[in-house]
Amino acid sequence: MDYVVFHRADAQPHMFEADVFDLMISRFGVLFFDDPVPAFRKIGGVLRPGGRMVFDLPQRNPST
Repeated sequence: MDYVVFHRADAQPHMFEADVFDLMISRFGVLFFDDPVPAFRKIGGVLRPGGRMVFDLPQRNPST
């Protein structure tokens, strides 16, 4: 069965199950990690083999 799960949580202390998700999407969240390496390692651990991480980062405003 396919379904969508939304988690709003701090990736570093949150206890996710391993190998559960096919896709992880983050909008702006990666900008706020206190320590990005362990956070990305933990996020990668919740993905099934072949799973993907997608990041939507803000674009720089060319008028500034």
